[in-house]
Amino acid sequence: MKKRILSLLLMLILTLATAVVMTGCGNSGSGDITLEERNRLQAENDALRAELNALEGTGGITTQTPAVEPSIAETPLSYFTHAFNSYYGGVVITGYNGSDSVQVRVPETIEGIPVVLIGSGAFKDAKIMTVYLPETLQAISHFAFGNSQITKITIPSNVTNVHHDAFNGTGWYREQPEGLLILSDVLLGWKGNMPRNTHIDIPYGVRVIAERFVSEQNRSSITSIVIPDSVTHIGWQAFFGSHLLTSVVIGNSVTHIEEEAFSGNYSLTGIVIPDSVTYIGDSAFWGTSLDEVTQQKILNINPNAFD
Repeated sequence: MKKRILSLLLMLILTLATAVVMTGCGNSGSGDITLEERNRLQAENDALRAELNALEGTGGITTQTPAVEPSIAETPLSYFTHAFNSYYGGVVITGYNGSDSVQVRVPETIEGIPVVLIGSGAFKDAKIMTVYLPETLQAISHFAFGNSQITKITIPSNVTNVHHDAFNGTGWYREQPEGLLILSDVLLGWKGNMPRNTHIDIPYGVRVIAERFVSEQNRSSITSIVIPDSVTHIGWQAFFGSHLLTSVVIGNSVTHIEEEAFSGNYSLTGIVIPDSVTYIGDSAFWGTSLDEVTQQKILNINPNAFD
């Protein structure tokens, strides 16, 4: 495409230059060009401009190079161990036994069944630098990539459940500063010790709050949190046992509040659940002190969500 554009530009320049020369010097020494020659040059000029405009209109000329995932060789299926997961209805990758490699591509399907889950410790200690995950993926389990050498990985947009320590100890993790840990659009956790009386305003753009986002060592530190409209899923035990948490603002795009998400937050006395929420899991608000709950059209609420 670039070669074609450059070729057209060069031809256009040459055509214009020819017209100038012929107008100034004449093709027969008279200082004028014939009407027929002028019309031919004008037609060529118009045709070149039309083709360039067509390329520009269809995206042929761009000011930025689009982000395209590099083409890499498929990783042999024999490098992965796997099983069928009935809960997610697809294949779970349970382990990686391939040789050390710079990059690995996890397959979208195995034996025609979509890969939906990276299992606990599947890539633990793996000496690989880059992992490409399939768009079929839905969840990433406990310590899935723990202590591996991975420095580059992107969480696909269909993933809605991620355990907070899935990437702990990786090359990527070691490069992150203390504070909120965000990978792609998933809020994984808080690296290091959270200061006392911490208010967290989650950045807009985060889509998923990981399972057990608030780790045990930080449960006595968080006091309030604002969840933006970009968030759709609040993970299992995301704020479990945060007993000093008194204020929670839930954004208007949250659809799922998973099991025990706010369980044990006994300082929490009131909450507004937006209309966008369609699912509240078992014991999501168990052990709170809620005496005021505003909720409207929740389609699937577990009977024990507040018990």
